[in-house]
Amino acid sequence: CTATAPEGVVAPKNFTWRRADPADDTCDDFSVVGGNVDSNLEQPVSTSTLNVTVSNADIGTLRYCCQVSITDLDDMAVSDNSVTSITVVGPALPQQPTNIINGNVDSTSAIIQWTVPIIAYTPETYVVNYGTSMSSLDMMSDPVESGSDFEAVNQVFSVALTSLVDTTTYFYQVVATNGQGSTSSVIQSFSTST
Repeated sequence: CTATAPEGVVAPKNFTWRRADPADDTCDDFSVVGGNVDSNLEQPVSTSTLNVTVSNADIGTLRYCCQVSITDLDDMAVSDNSVTSITVVGPALPQQPTNIINGNVDSTSAIIQWTVPIIAYTPETYVVNYGTSMSSLDMMSDPVESGSDFEAVNQVFSVALTSLVDTTTYFYQVVATNGQGSTSSVIQSFSTST
């Protein structure tokens, strides 16, 4: 929540955060969940950040009101409210990687690329397990970390497999892991050149 004092007013800014009424976004009579006083009188613009801890019971969209009050030296008060939405996503297994392709395959390397439809629960880590037998994917790529942007969709990731043997068929699958467990793609294959 950001507050800008009216021109010529040098006064502390009082920030109060309240949980908004889900029916109409009003903040009156709802409990205070945080707040602070910015007493930096030299700056006309101040910012307050809300930190809340949520549980699985809070999954969904939560709405908070930030009320800012500014009282100048003549006891004149100015206040305003703004409503902020926070989307709470519950823990879930990673979504299965999709659109998996292999490219730039030569005699000793290949690039594996995949799409993550959405980030289910951060942090998510992706690796490519691979090997020369479909039943034994005994080698693993370097891990690739997801971002923490829950609103991002269809993010594309890739990893290079190196030190491969020429004229060899490799089988591989992408494995996505987070704090809730792992999800694997279907097994695919490619062959290195001579």
